[in-house]
Amino acid sequence: MHNRLFGISKADEHRLNFNNSINLGTDLTKGTLLPNLPKPAGCYRIFKKTTMKQVANRLLVLTLFLFAACGQGQIKTQGNTMTKFEEFKNKEKFIQDDKLFYPGIGIPTLKRIYTEKINLAADDFKKLADNVTTTDKEYQNAIKKGLERFSGIYLQLDTEDRERICHYFEELMDIVGLESSGGHLNNFMYGFDPTPK
Repeated sequence: MHNRLFGISKADEHRLNFNNSINLGTDLTKGTLLPNLPKPAGCYRIFKKTTMKQVANRLLVLTLFLFAACGQGQIKTQGNTMTKFEEFKNKEKFIQDDKLFYPGIGIPTLKRIYTEKINLAADDFKKLADNVTTTDKEYQNAIKKGLERFSGIYLQLDTEDRERICHYFEELMDIVGLESSGGHLNNFMYGFDPTPK
């Protein structure tokens, strides 16, 4: 029987399909596509001898390597960081600051106590900055610890003093390049963290 469109018999059509399938790499018995390209020498042996356990181990090693290379949120301190900490500790604190609209400390007798607590937080940051592998979380814990030092006198702090304390912690964060306090500054200032998680 001839194909009316092209004038080809069924036998010729089958032969044509078979030859084309060979050229295209189609396996007629399974209906799958076979690669026409030659395989690189030894490629089959490498994959045949590799077990799933070996593949899993290689992926695990690669994952661990990439995880270690990313640094897990580590902060690398700059060479002048220790100098900045000393400058921060030496400057007079809780004085009037027009840029921040801070009128100065509300109760002058507490100025020395507030300053000591802020400088202790600077010391905490400085110790962490000495360690090359310090993470964001460790700095955030130092912020939490520093703010907890004010818990005994929290009720004596007016709003402007709490804001100024938060600004001092932000200065410490800037020294080490920390982007977030982990919600600790908001908790200190407002009693909760309004930022979405």
